[in-house]
Amino acid sequence: MHTINNAKDDKNVPIPTIKRPNLHDHVVNRFREMILTGELYAEERVAEKRLCDHFGISLTLLRE
Repeated sequence: MHTINNAKDDKNVPIPTIKRPNLHDHVVNRFREMILTGELYAEERVAEKRLCDHFGISLTLLRE
């Protein structure tokens, strides 16, 4: 957590950090959801290019 100096009363006021999911986490969760809903089969071979196009991401991120 960061602090900011409040010039009015000279106290350091904590600023909460905003947590947001990163793109990697979003893709992993969506990929898992696609398997659980039957959109993809657990042992199915999937073309990487197709997934990259579907998610709108790079091959590097997909492989991560």
